[in-house]
Formats: sequence, structure tokens, C-alpha cells
Amino acid sequence: MKPVPRPRTDPCAIPRPQTQAGLGLIELLVVIVISLLMLAGLFATVYGTRQSFVAQNQLAQLQDNERLAMTVLTNIIQTAGYFSNPTTKTSAQALPIATVNGGNFAAAGQSVYGITGDQIWVRYVAGTSDGVMDCSGQTNATAGPQTDVNTFYVANVGGASQLVCQVTENGTTTTQPLVSGVTSMTILYGVDTNGDGSVDQYIPASTMAAANWKSVISVQVTLTFANPATGATGVTGPATFQLTRTIDLMSQI
Repeated sequence: MKPVPRPRTDPCAIPRPQTQAGLGLIELLVVIVISLLMLAGLFATVYGTRQSFVAQNQLAQLQDNERLAMTVLTNIIQTAGYFSNPTTKTSAQALPIATVNGGNFAAAGQSVYGITGDQIWVRYVAGTSDGVMDCSGQTNATAGPQTDVNTFYVANVGGASQLVCQVTENGTTTTQPLVSGVTSMTILYGVDTNGDGSVDQYIPASTMAAANWKSVISVQVTLTFANPATGATGVTGPATFQLTRTIDLMSQI
């Protein structure tokens, strides 16, 4: 038997690198799935952050609306019954019996009036230079004293529930939407029944006796606001918020 010749090895030959196999179909699919999951997680994080930012802005706007609404209501209601020259006139002389823009001031000197539901009328006499403003932010621009009647109520304006004010001056009524998001307003009237300067009971307009309107010395207002962030991602809370304030009539203190 002849011996099998062995292959000769060239000592100067450069070894050829081993060929690396590419990704198989399964490995490629795994990479794609992992990449998609990472993108989905990134998208969810960005979306959640954006939703949270929007919700925070909406809640900040709600707080601004709450402050504005209560500030305007407080400024007007506490001015009820004001007239600029109490040394020469009585309240009955300054605020005679009148019906203005649906508000029935059936007693001389009566400064507030209400009906069943979320509506209140407030009247006072603004002088020419006392700086008393109505709910639209205007002062008396006439040459003499002027009786202002401010009416507050909740209405749908432009598809949104809003707190609205109407100002009646010299027979002319101007409507001014104040803040949006107010769904209801509840008003109770603090009545001093025995004349000791303290509230004896809070009464809704629906059960108010006509003789008690002149005895109102404070007004309790509750505003209900819709929560603008309801349903937003990552936001929990009630569908509405309520804000209550008791406002003293300065003319009765």
C-alpha cells in the first residue's frame, strides 16, 4: 500500500479569517420586537408627560377662575346698600322701591334680592369720585350719583357654562360673561331677625319672607366648577369642585 501524501503547509501563507454568519430570521424578529417595545414605552412616557402638563395647566386655569369669580362677587356684594352721602340721606331715600332688570326691591333701602335658583341682584349708589366699580370694572362716569344694579347668574354662553353678570345703569343693561366652567351657584342669605347685628339664620331665596330682605346682613355664595382635567391620563379627582364664601354687607356692619 502506498502512503497517502500529506498536504504541504506554506509557512508564509496568511490564515484566512473565518466567515461570520449573519442574523437569522428569528434573531432579526426578536430585535424588531424589542425595538418596537422600546418605542412604545418611549411614546407612552412622552404622551403621559404631555397629558399631565395639560392637566396641570387646566387646573391652574381653574384656580384663576375661582379667584376671579369670588373676587368679583365679594367686591360687589359687600358694596350692597352703599351710597356716597349718608349724612344727608337715609338708605330708604338713596335706595327707593324699584324693580330693575327683574330684581324686585320691594322695600325702600333694600340692597339685595334673589329668586329660586342661582341668581342674585345687588344694588348701590355710586358717586362721581368714590371709585366704586361695577362687575364689569367700570366706575360712575356721569356728573352725579348713579344707582347700579349688578345681577349675577349662571348661563350657557358659546357652548360653555359661565358665571355672567349684568349691569343696569340709567336704564341700560350690559351683559358681561365673567368666568367659564361654573356649573351652578347656590346662594343663602344671612338674616338678622332680632336686630342684634348677627346672623340668626341663612335662608334661600325660595323661603325668604318679603319683610326679611331688608334684614339681610351677609350672603353665602357656593360656586360649583367643572374639573377640566377629568379623564386625563394620570389624573384622579372629583368631577366638580365647590368653593364657598360668606360675604358681609359693609353697609350693615
